[in-house]
Amino acid sequence: DYIGVGRNVTIFGDVKADKADINGAIFGNVDVKNEVTIGSTAVLKGDLVANDLSVELGAICDVNLERSYRETKASDFFDKYMKEHNIKEKTPVKKEKKAKAE
Repeated sequence: DYIGVGRNVTIFGDVKADKADINGAIFGNVDVKNEVTIGSTAVLKGDLVANDLSVELGAICDVNLERSYRETKASDFFDKYMKEHNIKEKTPVKKEKKAKAE
């Protein structure tokens, strides 16, 4: 199934499809099995699950993102990388605090 959410469309509720083009607003969860394209006029609030994701500049997305429906997960990539490079501990990169201007 395909869903296209037009620029002047606002949806309060969940959306589930195989493919989606979103240019309007969705307040709810979006679950797309394959490709989702979020246009520059889109506004999203909720959970977003998709296999392939494209977001155009200007889109407003307040979402929890999960790339699903793939055999390979990001954690698999990093686990393999750490093993190949003999890295034993997972430590995320910490952002440096900016010095305050006086």
